[in-house]
Amino acid sequence: NKDNRDVRMLAMMVLNTVYMFCELIVGIIGNSLTLLGDSFHMLSDSLSLVIGFVSIKYGKMKNN
Repeated sequence: NKDNRDVRMLAMMVLNTVYMFCELIVGIIGNSLTLLGDSFHMLSDSLSLVIGFVSIKYGKMKNN
């Protein structure tokens, strides 16, 4: 189902972003470079998901 794909993509974006902020906050509080580095890695994952989501939306507009 194509609408289901949008919901799944949006859910992945939200979860990834929430985990990213959690790692960022805990990394700052705990002075952990590992968590800070992983949080920025998750930022790049979140940006990739945003690009994918926009591509899906643009593809739907193009087909209509």
